[in-house]
Amino acid sequence: MSLLAMMSPLLSGVDLTPGQLAELRAINALYYTRLATQSGEPNEREPALEGVVLTRVREMLRDDQRAIFDRNRRARPPGQARESDRFEPHS
Repeated sequence: MSLLAMMSPLLSGVDLTPGQLAELRAINALYYTRLATQSGEPNEREPALEGVVLTRVREMLRDDQRAIFDRNRRARPPGQARESDRFEPHS
């Protein structure tokens, strides 16, 4: 799954600053670099990597943006929830 496709519903309603957009591009590069260099079966490595991405994206947000992000995560249909969604947000 594309990182931007994965993050788009979670960032719905969040207006990112130019700095945050740059950080999102950096996270995107990190995601694809790690995905390309990790060994193991894709089904084993992707959930952990997606957890790292979710954490990094959430951490770059301001408190008000983080509240929207968290609400969007909770509102996702069960079929869209992933193993990486089990991390507990640090507020």
